[in-house]
Amino acid sequence: MVMPKATEERAQITYSFIQKSSKARAYKLQGIINLAHRNMEQCTQEQRHHCNLRRRKWKPQTGEIATDQFAAKLALRCVGLHTVNSYVSPVIVTLKDDCTNRTTHIFDLNPVKAGTTTSTHSFQNPLGRPPFFILVKKT
Repeated sequence: MVMPKATEERAQITYSFIQKSSKARAYKLQGIINLAHRNMEQCTQEQRHHCNLRRRKWKPQTGEIATDQFAAKLALRCVGLHTVNSYVSPVIVTLKDDCTNRTTHIFDLNPVKAGTTTSTHSFQNPLGRPPFFILVKKT
């Protein structure tokens, strides 16, 4: 019976690995383990870089006005300027608005720049509620 060439090569490689001494195998495995450790450290450094980019130096004070990056599909909520009501945790705040009281992460908040004003859209809600969005305009 004749073995296929690829299988024969694989068998020779395996056989040559078995023939090596235990010290040579241990040295080779140690090199592989060291390579894996270096790769894991490099991946950790890259991930740390991305996570550190998300950190915020700005932390809103209670009562400060901030904008929120809220974008739920078909949501009938106000979007625009919110007042920071309280802190639930060091990074979670409760926002107060004409329409809602909700919590959000400080990553989703942006400071309000000087010179921004709010104006409501001319749409009147038939249910008598406040308008469902607020436009932020720079002056």
